[in-house]
This record gives sequence, C-alpha cells and structure tokens, in this order.
Amino acid sequence: LTRPEEPQTYLALADLAAALGASDLAVVYYELALSGGWEARFGDVHEIAAVEYLRFLSQVEPQTLSNPGLAQSRRGQLAQNLPVRSADLLVIMTWNTDNTDIDLHVIEPSGEDCHYAHRTTSAGGQMSTDVTRGFGPEMYSIAKAPAGTYEVQAHYFASDRSRLSTRTKA
Repeated sequence: LTRPEEPQTYLALADLAAALGASDLAVVYYELALSGGWEARFGDVHEIAAVEYLRFLSQVEPQTLSNPGLAQSRRGQLAQNLPVRSADLLVIMTWNTDNTDIDLHVIEPSGEDCHYAHRTTSAGGQMSTDVTRGFGPEMYSIAKAPAGTYEVQAHYFASDRSRLSTRTKA
C-alpha cells in the first residue's frame, strides 16, 4: 500500500474497488478513510470521505454486499452526521502531488466567487477548509442552487516540487 498515511490513498482505492464491482472492498476502504486520525493539513477530509461514502452506499446494489443491513445502517449514520445533508450542486476536487496548494473556486450565476478566502456566498454556497499542503480534497456545496451557469475553476497556488517532478493534475 503506497502512502498509508494519506487519506486519499484509501479514497482512491475505495473508488477503484467500487468501479470494479468489489463493493465489500470499497466499504473497507471508505471505513479506513473515515476512521483515520489524519493530520490537520488534510482539512475536512473526514466530512468529504463521508459524503463520498454516502454517495457510494446510495448507489450500490444491495445484493453486491455481503451485509446489506450493515451498509443500510451505516448509510443512516453517515447521513445524520453530515453538515451537508443534501445539495443541488456538490464539487469535490483532489490533486495528484503532495505539498501542493490548488484552490477550488466556484463562480455562481450571480458572479460571486466561492473560494478559500470567501467560503460562504449569499446564495448559500459553502467551501470546505483550504488544504495548502497535501492532495486535497476541497469541496463546494450549495443546498438550493439558483438556476444558471456555475463555473468551476482550479487555481494552482503553490508547490514545493522541483521542475523535474510529476506534473500536477486536479
């Protein structure tokens, strides 16, 4: 397991397991992502992992799980503890290089830009904690999204990588 100290490792493995139809394995990796005592530099990773896990549990076919009752119970627990209970629009951004600061910006139809320095908009848009050292994630959500076009942007802010390192992708 590469980078077991990084929550994104478990989230990526959970997504991969789900895509391959290994639902029980996906549950294990989501649980590991949720239960980790992650460093503060990972921001709101527990909340974001819970959102992704809840999405998975809402979409998975119960017959693909060895214990569908446990999954249903977990789904209820996750839903109760999330500050984001429902959203018309939800954006989660991660990136592939450590010690990199990429900022998620969402420009709402009104022109208001929700980002790390303006985390709550007049329409109710919310931005998670700014992750300045790590792989993200950062999340934007809005419960009742006004109609119109939303522009999602990734602003590359900083990195301690040399020019010979891996190209950063968000």
